[in-house]
Amino acid sequence: MIDINNLKWDTDLKRILLGDNYDETNPIKNILMGKLNQYYMDDKSDYYNYKKGHLENYQIVEDFFENVTNHKDTGYKDVMNSFWTTYKCLLQIEYPDVFRPLGSLAKKDKQPLRKSTKDTAQPVHIGYPPLNSIIHDKYIDYYKHYNKEHFPKLKLEIEDNQKKITWIEFLLINYERFDKVNEKMDELKRFAKLTHTIGNITVVPVGFNGGRNSYDYWDYGLMKLRKFLITLDSWNNYVEKYHMEPFLNSEHIPLFFLNDNLKEGKLELPQETERVIKSLKIINDSIELRGRKMFSFIS
Repeated sequence: MIDINNLKWDTDLKRILLGDNYDETNPIKNILMGKLNQYYMDDKSDYYNYKKGHLENYQIVEDFFENVTNHKDTGYKDVMNSFWTTYKCLLQIEYPDVFRPLGSLAKKDKQPLRKSTKDTAQPVHIGYPPLNSIIHDKYIDYYKHYNKEHFPKLKLEIEDNQKKITWIEFLLINYERFDKVNEKMDELKRFAKLTHTIGNITVVPVGFNGGRNSYDYWDYGLMKLRKFLITLDSWNNYVEKYHMEPFLNSEHIPLFFLNDNLKEGKLELPQETERVIKSLKIINDSIELRGRKMFSFIS
């Protein structure tokens, strides 16, 4: 059992969430299982604020941050760098035929989805799958239509075949099918482990995560947070207390890793694998550096 006394900078909190279901060799699979209640092995007593599956609400996280703030209740906490948004970008980039087929899901469009390639697919977008939802019937029909020729390894049913399959279930039962992303990207696997470590969790104002909506990157989120805290004359105090320096330049201004062209109101997701992996290396190093610094300062 992990407690505050043996918590380390690289402790993956999904170990508590998943218990014996935690997979030592497949960190990305742990992320996916962390989105399905059926794999949870923690209980209500593990949480400071009971939001099942939200690891940033664990009591052990609250205990750590109370130590950082001289034993004051720190309130709302959030994961800084989201794994999911980056992961879905890479799946769309590497498998456009699966996740970016041609066509529309609009009810008025009766045409079936059609196979695409990297040259014909629409740009990577937050609105394309995989999503945290049930797979639309048009996608199921599309996969079945092309199954023999293009998708021979895709599984489309779970054990309870009376229940519609979700995208998360689809990704789990077809985990090996997407090995270019799940197995061959070391920085992505490293990110999967680091996502739920102390170095990637911080204290934020209530409602902050809703404010960044689908702009689920810490560079953008930190820029929004900076604008808010500057009005309260508390930005520099926040930076120093929560050791944000690895994500800032020398003037305490957030660095943009994945979103150097991001404009407010328009999310421009990365379109090339090389750019994502290069950015992930910097993000991972920053999370690790922050985590190590956080632990070097607590008593």
